Amino acid sequence: MTPTPTPGRELLDGPRLHFPGTWWQIPLADNDAARDSARRLIVESIGRADQHARLRAELRRRLESAITEARAANARRFAIAIEIVPDIPIPAFLSVFDPGTDLDSARSAAAGDVMDILVRGFERASPATDAAPLSAPTMTSEKFQRFAVGDSQVVRRVRYRVIPADGDIPEVTNLIVEFWMTVPGRKRVVLLSFASPAAALADPLQNLFGAIVASAEWNDSPPEP
Repeated sequence: MTPTPTPGRELLDGPRLHFPGTWWQIPLADNDAARDSARRLIVESIGRADQHARLRAELRRRLESAITEARAANARRFAIAIEIVPDIPIPAFLSVFDPGTDLDSARSAAAGDVMDILVRGFERASPATDAAPLSAPTMTSEKFQRFAVGDSQVVRRVRYRVIPADGDIPEVTNLIVEFWMTVPGRKRVVLLSFASPAAALADPLQNLFGAIVASAEWNDSPPEP
C-alpha cells in the first residue's frame, strides 16, 4: 500500500509518542524549513571545524535524501535518533504517514473491525518473490504480528532493504519495521515506519521501536459512525 492521502479528508499527524534518549524532529511541511533543520542538526552534532567539512557534506547529502524520500511519500512527521543509549550512536529514523487508506467498509469504527479490513487488504496483496526482494511480504498470520496498544490495534511487519554500494560508501542493509495503527474512533490508520542501517541489532531495535509505539497517546476526537 502506498501512503497517499485521500483527497477531501483531513490529514492526521498521528499519535503523541514518547522517545527514549534524544531524537531530533524535522518539520516536513516546508522543504526549506526541513533542510534548515537538517543543517542545524549536523552543525550541533559535528561543529563547524574545517576538518569536518567533508563529513558535514556527506551527512547533509544523506539527510536531505532521507527528507526528500519522506516528503515524496507524503510523510507527516520525520524524526532522527541522536542518542538512544548514552555514548553509543545507533542510527534510527521514524517517518509517520497518513496513508488515506479506504477503510470505510469496516462494520464500525471499533479498532478490531477497522484492522480486520486492513489485514484483508494485506492478504490480497501480491507476495514478495526472490526476484523482487524489496516487495512487501504477504500479510498472513504467519507473516505479521497483530496486537493492541490502548484503544488502537496495531499490525507490525519487518522487512529489509539493501542499499547498493556507492563509490567509497559500502553496501548497507536497512532494517525497516512498520507499525500500522488504527486511529481510535475513526475508520482510519496511521503508519509509523522505523528504519535503521544497524540491521545486525534487529532484535533490540524491534523491541525499542515497539516500546515507542506502545507509548502512543491520542487526542480525543469525535467517533465516526
